[in-house]
Amino acid sequence: MRRSPFFVALLMVCLAIPAAAQQRSEQQVRAAIERLLETWDTAANRKDAAAVAALYTEDAMRVTPRGISYGRAAIEKDLAETFKATSNFADKVEKVQVVGEVALVTATWSARVQSKDGPIQARGFWGGVYVRDGDAWKTRLAIINSALPPPQQ
Repeated sequence: MRRSPFFVALLMVCLAIPAAAQQRSEQQVRAAIERLLETWDTAANRKDAAAVAALYTEDAMRVTPRGISYGRAAIEKDLAETFKATSNFADKVEKVQVVGEVALVTATWSARVQSKDGPIQARGFWGGVYVRDGDAWKTRLAIINSALPPPQQ
């Protein structure tokens, strides 16, 4: 069976279109997640736990070094406690991967934490699972860690 150059070129174009559409989709989702995180940081810096919790699904899970919170109400309560000693939140998205109607996100965070010895700059990494809720993206799962400072020499 002989293949024509036209058929091969057409096949290559058809295979490239879904990849380009997926790339645009990931770029659009990344922009939406970055806007959501700007909203998160702004509300967190106002110490508005209710506004931040509203960015999570009703059945969300949040895993932090302090423990696990199940559901939006528990997340709001944990955030209110966190905000008592934490300020100057900032997040930076590293990667967004779209799988159907789910977005997998990795990012870094930083914040100022008030310790008994005064304020310290804390930072870490987090991963999240985001799902569509109407026209918006919401967090279904957030796993957050704290990066330890390098050992002193």
